[in-house]
Parts: sequence; C-alpha cells; structure tokens
Amino acid sequence: MKTEVDFGCAVRGSEIAGTYRGMNPAFVQRVWAKRRRAAAKPHMLKMVKSAKLEAKEPEMKIVVPAVYEMAERALAIGFDSVKQAREIVADLYGISVDELNAKTRRHQIFKARHAAICAIKLRWPDVSLPFIAQFFDIDHTTVLHALRQHGIDTANTATAA
Repeated sequence: MKTEVDFGCAVRGSEIAGTYRGMNPAFVQRVWAKRRRAAAKPHMLKMVKSAKLEAKEPEMKIVVPAVYEMAERALAIGFDSVKQAREIVADLYGISVDELNAKTRRHQIFKARHAAICAIKLRWPDVSLPFIAQFFDIDHTTVLHALRQHGIDTANTATAA
C-alpha cells in the first residue's frame, strides 16, 4: 500500500493513499469534445484562417545588407581610426553616428553596429575586444558575439605566436 511519503502528500480521512488524484475528468471531457468538433469541420477552419490572412496588410521590411559585406565595403573605402570607421559605416547604412552608438536593439542599427565592429577587427586584427567595446559603450562580450556571429576570427594573432 502506498503511503504519504510515496505521493508527497498526506492521506485525508478515510481516503485511500492509492487513489488517483490527477486531471479533472470534466476538464478532459471538454478538451476532447472541442478537439472532436474542430476535427469535424476542417474546411471551416481553413476558411477562417484564409480570411484572416487576406485581411492583413503587407508589412514593410527594411532590407539590410549582409553585415560582413558592409564591413568589407567600409574597408574598401578605407579608414585610419575607429571614429572614421563608425562614420563610414553609419553613412553606408544611412543612419547617424549617434544612432550607431545608441543603446537600441533596432534591427538596422544593431546590424550597422556589428558591421562597424567587424570592419574594425578586419582592419586591425590585433586590437583587443575591450578596446573596440569602449568606442561603442558596450561590453567586450557583445563585441565577441558580433564577431563570432559574422564569422570573423577572434583569435589574437599577436599573442597566438
């Protein structure tokens, strides 16, 4: 016979400890009845779904070029400082440098920030992650994430030899 230790609860009154006290049978019956009704009318569900799809307006999506591609474009233009790199990338993405440095997660802005980080690391592979991070007022792990996400080697070549 099961005891209160086996179930983790005390036995009340004349109740037998082995009695199942799981799902509410009335609730289970309502759920299965709802599923049977839905299975009986599959064409109705499709019509409702298609009507909802037709009612939606097409969403405007901002097409953002690949980050690595934009980083290579910035490298092709050429820059001699981190400040110039930020200005070039911001100009390529059509945003201001202030927006590039803003703490926002908007798709276009964080992709531009990642492109600037990648361009800087491609231009100067020996530069440390905390050094790059201080220019964007972010943590060095965020820089590491941006570089790894876009396939740029983060091994420091100066210390690897």
